[in-house]
Amino acid sequence: MNPEARGGHLILIGFMGTGKTSVGIELAGLTGRELVDIDNEIVRRQGRSITSIFKIFGEDYFRELESDIITNMESLSAEPAVISTGGGVVLREKNRRELRRQGVVVLLTATPEEILKRTRGGERPLLDHPRPKERIKELLAQREELYRSTCHLEVDTGGKKQRKIAEEICSQLEQF
Repeated sequence: MNPEARGGHLILIGFMGTGKTSVGIELAGLTGRELVDIDNEIVRRQGRSITSIFKIFGEDYFRELESDIITNMESLSAEPAVISTGGGVVLREKNRRELRRQGVVVLLTATPEEILKRTRGGERPLLDHPRPKERIKELLAQREELYRSTCHLEVDTGGKKQRKIAEEICSQLEQF
């Protein structure tokens, strides 16, 4: 089944630091599609950073904003696009159903060590924790089955350049 048969979008999911945005940029270039980053869209609409949204309004409010965008994805792009989601998008069942309905969902994965290396020094509200590696492992354990039950394809991003990952996704899509 090709992406067009499922709504057309190529949707990237996965834990923070797995490369959804950077791989999305490469994938958009390879496929000639627009890149829509849901986190960036939330920031644009709210006029404040995700960290600020979490601090002021809390995670539930952020997840509601995210769900609203997922439910109305057709308003983000007139043509099939590459959609980069936030790491927690799979926490709501309605998001998981909607993502699968709107396109081919690709799960990007990495080890906790790789994720920690990639996210260090950034503003990640859920990793504002005295032991971030343990927090990563805890969150991954909570989300792993949700990610896997949502995706059509899975690609490990560990130790690979973004271009190589995007090419691997395109190759898997051809076989899909």
